[in-house]
Amino acid sequence: MADSCVRLRARGVLLVLAVLSGCAGPHEPLTSRHGSTGITSSYISGRLRAELPAGVDLPAAVCAVERSLENRGYDIRRAEVIETRGVVVSKPPGGGFMDEVVVRLHDEPQATSVQIDVRPFGDPLRSQSILESMVDKLGL
Repeated sequence: MADSCVRLRARGVLLVLAVLSGCAGPHEPLTSRHGSTGITSSYISGRLRAELPAGVDLPAAVCAVERSLENRGYDIRRAEVIETRGVVVSKPPGGGFMDEVVVRLHDEPQATSVQIDVRPFGDPLRSQSILESMVDKLGL
């Protein structure tokens, strides 16, 4: 009896480790379209990535992220633009000490890349919702 309990616990621990490491999850990206211009996003391994069209003003994009998060009750901890990069770090309402959303933007000649991380474990629906709101505020 004790031997079977040990094996059962070991299997449970292995299952939890597999799920946390992503081994048991899907490896194909979850894609979706956003805004009137059909911006495509790809969610894989806890991170949402998208490219905004060329010519998007980086400070305006950072401001759109800030407003999108503030409208959801997030506490903005950091928002800055340095040369061709922008970042917004926020805490969700009622979140624990590890909970945060980090949005990184990088202005490139062809596009502005966006990366959204909902920490600590990722959340594709929340990431997509934040991107959708940001794109809407930019009028894309």
